[in-house]
Amino acid sequence: MKELIAGFWRRQKYRAVIISQRLAPLVRKAGVGARILWLETRKWFKHLVLLPLLARFPARLAYRLAGCCTRGWKPPCELEWRANYRAGIVHLQQRSSMLASLDPVETVRCHDEVLAHDVLDGYRFARLSAADVHARVRIEGIEALDAASRAGRGVVLCMGHFGRTAMLGASLGLSGYPVGMLTNATDRSNTVLSAADRAMLTRKMNDLSRAVGGPWIKTGSNTRTLIAHLKTGGRVCATADLYEANPANRFFAPFLGGILAVPNGLLRVARSTNAAFVYGRARSAGERVEIQLTPIDEATPEACFAEYLRLLSADIEKEPWQWWLWGMLPAFWETAGSIIEKPVPETGNPVVSSDNDLPV
Repeated sequence: MKELIAGFWRRQKYRAVIISQRLAPLVRKAGVGARILWLETRKWFKHLVLLPLLARFPARLAYRLAGCCTRGWKPPCELEWRANYRAGIVHLQQRSSMLASLDPVETVRCHDEVLAHDVLDGYRFARLSAADVHARVRIEGIEALDAASRAGRGVVLCMGHFGRTAMLGASLGLSGYPVGMLTNATDRSNTVLSAADRAMLTRKMNDLSRAVGGPWIKTGSNTRTLIAHLKTGGRVCATADLYEANPANRFFAPFLGGILAVPNGLLRVARSTNAAFVYGRARSAGERVEIQLTPIDEATPEACFAEYLRLLSADIEKEPWQWWLWGMLPAFWETAGSIIEKPVPETGNPVVSSDNDLPV
């Protein structure tokens, strides 16, 4: 009898083990699914409730609270961003003497505040006015735009992913200097974006488009729109410090003690339109933004672009935490001489063949 009972319990234990082994993957998947749902819910709450509510606070209080309120709402993608950001700084320090004394951890912490203020800007664009710009934004070098207008030339406002770039176009537009925007698409064609990020960026760009006063031109659209706008004396803001995967469409120039490979699409546009180059910087200073416009009067578009990268590099050396792209640095930066022997070509790289493909 005892043997029968013992055998029965052994069989039940064996069945329990088999069942648990079969159920374990389902439980793990359910747990992962629940976590993803929870993280996405937090992201939607951040974008639909928390930040819109914060944007209605007085500006000084809102920007002081922005970093605190968003610090605990970071999904895994943002935590991965921070890890890559820190790794990019280490990548530079290991291969160059530039920024050798910089603390990567402290730099990430400071960048978090810049990022939080930039995100909050997007929720304030709908109600941003000329009075707000006058109170919170300092613009220097505006005469560079006046000089180009008197000469009948369009202006390519070259920006880097430095500080709060969106505020540059919005501030100029609300100050009587309408500009166009050249950005990535924010609809479903941009498969990198999640649903929450797509909704947030689409709303942000629509509100920003109202403020800048010029056309919103998206990468992948027909570049004739951009060329026609510049030929008629228009202005276009474009961030040009981007990674370009196609070797035929790269332009090389000195940057942060090494060589940076960036898209050459703006060079083709500049040759076609005789547009003036102006370097635009929108430095984040707490709730305020300090905008500096610097004309670039070099002989060729290639030399202008190289000068733009030199100016951006100098700004990054002063305030590394203001630059967004440390995480991408290993992909398009190398030590001098390791990519190309002559970094600034006399004739430029081959132009892109399609009018509908502008890699900027």
